Amino acid sequence: MINPYRIRHNRTWAKVQLDRLTMKLLTALDRGVQPIPSGAYPVSTCFVVGCGHSGTTLLAARLGNHPKIMAIPEETSMFLQVKRRLSTARARISQALEQGADVGAACLVEKTPKHVHSVDRIRRILPDAQVIVVLRNPYDTCLSFKTRFNDLNYGIERWVIDNEAALALSGRDGVCFTFFERLTEHPDGELGRLLAFLGLEFDGAVVSAENTVFESKQHRSPNMQLRTKQVGQPIRANSGKWRTGLSKEEVRRVEAACGPLWRQLLDRHAECAPDQPELADPA
Repeated sequence: MINPYRIRHNRTWAKVQLDRLTMKLLTALDRGVQPIPSGAYPVSTCFVVGCGHSGTTLLAARLGNHPKIMAIPEETSMFLQVKRRLSTARARISQALEQGADVGAACLVEKTPKHVHSVDRIRRILPDAQVIVVLRNPYDTCLSFKTRFNDLNYGIERWVIDNEAALALSGRDGVCFTFFERLTEHPDGELGRLLAFLGLEFDGAVVSAENTVFESKQHRSPNMQLRTKQVGQPIRANSGKWRTGLSKEEVRRVEAACGPLWRQLLDRHAECAPDQPELADPA
């Protein structure tokens, strides 16, 4: 069975039932939790979300280089339905906002890809929270998952689960979409557009290759260690590896499962889509 809030979404029937019971219990316990009043802190909030392996770490790291942004140097998962009480998330985000105010930040950025399923919970505590959704073509994303987990099926399922949630956020106030391909092909323009969405002026620090906030934390996860190293490198176009990294049969499987949703996302967000989006033959 599938639990979309879990990174390892395939769960036994018993574990899914336990997850559901946990979510019901947390909902009951958090019924009286109040939102943080608008204007309580002189710092806005932005949550970077999307499917894993789609460029969320890159975006959060580069935004964190802006002099008016404080980025949290880890995936907090604080608003995930199966992991945290809202009261705990409220306390933690309040502490981060206080820290942001102390250092003179105008915006606090948090990045947890799976929060793409948790926007309503986030906005129960932070009604004015802004959200940036990162999209990436399914072929390269699934190749990345296959390389990490040696499991293409997992990558296909994960891409569909998380991007269906992303599509559902289309048209909502305070939600902005970006494509990994455009971010890496036109970093100055795309980062400038996203900073404008956050109400900030462009600063060259967001595109320069230098240390990022993620290097300030010792990451135990080998994946985050690798991502931290990668996002400190110069931004360059990095699409199309699937053409040699996936077999024809694997491309067919990815296209059959993900292609229609990918085209839907491209159409829905044509204003910020890549100049030449990665597309496989639907046949």
